[in-house]
Amino acid sequence: SSIATSVWGAVQYQITKFSFALMVRTMPHIPFFKGINTKVSAAALRHHIKAALNKSASVQDFKIQLNHLVQRQDFDNATKALIRELEGGLPPDDPPPSGGGGISPNPHLGDSGGKGKPPRGDDAHTGKEGDGADGGKSGNGGGDGELISQTTPTRKARPEEITQELLDRVKETNAKIWVGDLTNAQILEHLGLDSNKTLKFIAEGDVLKHVESRHGKDSIHAKRGQPPIEIADIANYPNMVNGADIIQIKKHNNIKTLISGKQINGYFIVVETVGVKNGQLILKTMYKEGGKLENSPVFKGGENIRLSKDSGESIVATDASLPLDAISRHQDNPTTPELKNQAQTLYTQAQEQEGGFKTLLEGLK
Repeated sequence: SSIATSVWGAVQYQITKFSFALMVRTMPHIPFFKGINTKVSAAALRHHIKAALNKSASVQDFKIQLNHLVQRQDFDNATKALIRELEGGLPPDDPPPSGGGGISPNPHLGDSGGKGKPPRGDDAHTGKEGDGADGGKSGNGGGDGELISQTTPTRKARPEEITQELLDRVKETNAKIWVGDLTNAQILEHLGLDSNKTLKFIAEGDVLKHVESRHGKDSIHAKRGQPPIEIADIANYPNMVNGADIIQIKKHNNIKTLISGKQINGYFIVVETVGVKNGQLILKTMYKEGGKLENSPVFKGGENIRLSKDSGESIVATDASLPLDAISRHQDNPTTPELKNQAQTLYTQAQEQEGGFKTLLEGLK
């Protein structure tokens, strides 16, 4: 631009500069190209922070714009962490005037009091690491501070509150989230507990990372055909345990492990450790598989307890050597007489067609 010898040359430079910047910050995530992805994230971040500054008339407005940015679904966790760090370095909000007649807008709930608009979502780097949460400052019924905690959450999360954003916040801080209660009287009885007592279902951040890496949509097991664990499964797994068809209770070093299985579109397995003193069931893993629940490697060993109205007897299996997190590949045996007959019929038809083609080819000149 500084050495342009004509107005058109300067215009061409500005057009090229704008186009190149737009192309860079909208470039999609490229696996295994960390350097390029970092530059793209930085370009997008610079653009949106500059836009937030242009829209802000005060520090309070700028904080509102930053909060809108951190709620974006297409920023990766690293970018959101930088935005939160920037927001934390700003001076505190001015206290509201005493005796004020109105309620001051809460930037963390997206209430800007009419000032500023959330940034557009059509030109940011799309990260694949998962979406972060709003720094523990947003949420229904009192915010994330009640839903997630390093010790024990003070409030149970409703299924509709268990979103990708909230789970990412739990994973980032390795916090705990309370997702339901054990209300199945039969399971409580087999655990040796009072049927009037309830246990909290607790999921920890590191365990959710394990479930995602081993059994999520991008995991190696999912690529091999295992049905992936999704957000709805995490929100719904307490119902799977309370409605389990088969359970198994293992004890090692005075620690009880509850393994629950539910036959539904294949089957669903949940493994938890039992904390009697603190009244918690701590999630260790969960996964889904096709086939019959009885064929799961987990229930091939130990004393399996079938939860049904007709029978409360235990089903004793044989092999107890498989790990809890094993992957079932024991599908139903397809070699039934009916399938064998179908295969034989198809084979006979193929032979007849092959003979016909040979006759046709021999008759050609």
